Amino acid sequence: MKSFAFGLSVACLMGANLFAQENYIEIGGGFLSEKNNFSTDSKSTISNYGESDSDTRGIPYGAFNYTYHYDNAIAFYLESQKGDVRVGTAIDNLNFGFVIKPFAEEEWSNPFLLNQDRSKTDVSEMGGYVGYTFKADAYELALEYQVTTVDYDNDALSSTLKRDATRHILSAKNSYKNYLFGLEYEKYDADGKASAYDKYMSEVGYQDTFFTNLSFFTALGIGVKEYDATNPILGKKIDATIVSATVALKLDNPMDFGKNTYVSLALKATQEDANHDFYDKEQIASIVSVGYKF
Repeated sequence: MKSFAFGLSVACLMGANLFAQENYIEIGGGFLSEKNNFSTDSKSTISNYGESDSDTRGIPYGAFNYTYHYDNAIAFYLESQKGDVRVGTAIDNLNFGFVIKPFAEEEWSNPFLLNQDRSKTDVSEMGGYVGYTFKADAYELALEYQVTTVDYDNDALSSTLKRDATRHILSAKNSYKNYLFGLEYEKYDADGKASAYDKYMSEVGYQDTFFTNLSFFTALGIGVKEYDATNPILGKKIDATIVSATVALKLDNPMDFGKNTYVSLALKATQEDANHDFYDKEQIASIVSVGYKF
């Protein structure tokens, strides 16, 4: 199920659907090129702690949102966002709810195992969130705090590297006219301190509409990830620099197929450059999807 979970998560700090509509459903697919020693799509057997080989595969994509307005102040919604599914309530500018990853992801039980087949384990995550949005003319600020528990079904690592965790994410998304700026802080409070980390991300973006029915979005992100303790296997405390770029296009009513239909193209590249080759990661994703607004 990992490929479908990734397909759901092709997004940026600004939100899951880059051209969000209040109610929509969107399906599609694309390709993912990835280097990641922790991914179960990497080689099952490795002989050293060098950089992972590149792997390219097809991925499905899905996104949706449904909102029911109880009255002018209260609404209930079900949506996908950055790979999660959310069930929430909005009361004026306040929103809160539950979040879950609906498809179990997979990782290696022991990604550091050498010269033997590495076995897979399921990873589940669920929790809740609360947010508040400030609006003033053309400016909008959305603040949110999310907390989830991460559970590895079979983690074969030593106590210092155990990955079961509580994940805290605090985000601020600013928009002014066509410009966007996002900040995000993530604390991955793992049972093993060598797997616990703090991540800081920032992102700037721009969106516009051309020819009345063609929407354009682009964003650049940069951040750092800092682990809490020395990795006992690699003998180094890991830190990494993260760079990302996103470009997306959406064409409404393609070929006069229907005013509520649209076609989207999204490209995203992410690179995580660590101080040890084993933790280096690269992802290049391309998605084409068809959506319906209702």
